Amino acid sequence: AEQPIRVSRESALWCAETIKVLWKNRHLKIAEPERKAAEQTYQRAIKVYQQRAEEAVDHR
Repeated sequence: AEQPIRVSRESALWCAETIKVLWKNRHLKIAEPERKAAEQTYQRAIKVYQQRAEEAVDHR
């Protein structure tokens, strides 16, 4: 069976960290009524990339 393409651990962790920095730098620019939902969305994205990092198989 064919396996799905997976990102490298390093790339997945980079994405997660980038999203964390983006939230830190931009969360106050999101309208207050929308901020909680936005934070939940950011946290979900971070979790997805962290899961991808755990699943990664580095081909070195």
